[in-house]
Amino acid sequence: TNGVAADVNYNSAARILKAYAFLRLTDSYGDIPYSEAGNGYLTTTFNPKYDEQKNIYADLVNELDAAAKAFDAGKSFKGDVSSYNGDVTLWKKAAYSLMLRIGMRQVKADPATAQAVVTKAVAGGLISNYNESFRITHLPSNYDNPNSHVLGYYNGSRYELSSNSFKLSKSFYDMLNGKADPRLPILFVVRTGPSSSATIGTEDATPGIQKGLPNGTDPNGFSGIATYSQLRSDFAKGEAPNLLVTHSETALLLAEARERGWISSSTSEQYFRDGVLSAINQWKLYNPTPSLFNDAANSTYANTTLVFPAGSTARIQAINEQYYIATLLDEYEAHANWRRTGYPALTAATNSGYSNGAIPRRFQYPSSESSLNGENLNAAIARQGANNWVTRVWWDK
Repeated sequence: TNGVAADVNYNSAARILKAYAFLRLTDSYGDIPYSEAGNGYLTTTFNPKYDEQKNIYADLVNELDAAAKAFDAGKSFKGDVSSYNGDVTLWKKAAYSLMLRIGMRQVKADPATAQAVVTKAVAGGLISNYNESFRITHLPSNYDNPNSHVLGYYNGSRYELSSNSFKLSKSFYDMLNGKADPRLPILFVVRTGPSSSATIGTEDATPGIQKGLPNGTDPNGFSGIATYSQLRSDFAKGEAPNLLVTHSETALLLAEARERGWISSSTSEQYFRDGVLSAINQWKLYNPTPSLFNDAANSTYANTTLVFPAGSTARIQAINEQYYIATLLDEYEAHANWRRTGYPALTAATNSGYSNGAIPRRFQYPSSESSLNGENLNAAIARQGANNWVTRVWWDK
């Protein structure tokens, strides 16, 4: 599609999705093949160099800006499987909202560039409500949601919820329960039913019986696992959407940017409250039972009850604790933003042997790279640091 005027919208969408994918890869590993990646057929480059993360970030910003500006509402854009259904205005908002994420990710490494990228993203126009959140729709049979494929109760899934293999953590439960968060009864249930089955059974959301499983619990010799809370089945259906860039994340990033004085629109408190309410409402995108949501009470909680503290340090902590809550089921983004900010304060599991008792900061490069692209891999390791779970990527140093 590159250079074909009639296909400009397909090309722009592909560039945005490529940027999303490479952002996730570089956030996970650090330096990765980028500028020469995927060129085996085109240029016979079978051993691509590893680009420095800071250079990848700079190019991702350029790619998103160029892709957004190239959209043409007058050109064809059929077959869009995202929630945007060919709406180029919404695709532009997704591009600049992803750019905002890229800008804020650089806060520690390069504050000046971070602010410049944030300014560019805001000027481009951002996702403005939870219904505009960028998401991929799925089919329960042959194109199911990747989270649901693991957790779900349908044929073809791995039945992790019904086999008690996935529990909500104590730290997450304490975070919501301590703030009387209305998402607790929306998300948390104690299930009774057959194991490793497509039968959902009975899900009890009674607040008094909910409890999170301590992180790192050793399953050997552990009893009573079924009495711990897990995710409600409404959010593990095969057709559940996969949320890639949400309004809640965007609003909370704006709250931090405003608190830092990088933008002048609205207030950090208003962005914070908008982000929290949107994070509650985004669960509606899964088409759960409507009665789970008390819109009036949820609005009161987000706009009045929830405390927005005094002082920038406390505010940035509160903003990013809410970001962590908002990114449930997007574990890559939750992990990346925790590394960037240090919030919420988390304690490593005692049996985290791969990382010597620390919470991992990155993924290790695949072992196959040593034989397939060893020279370039070794150059990246020499530049970035040891190939282990605790070496920090460029923006995390």
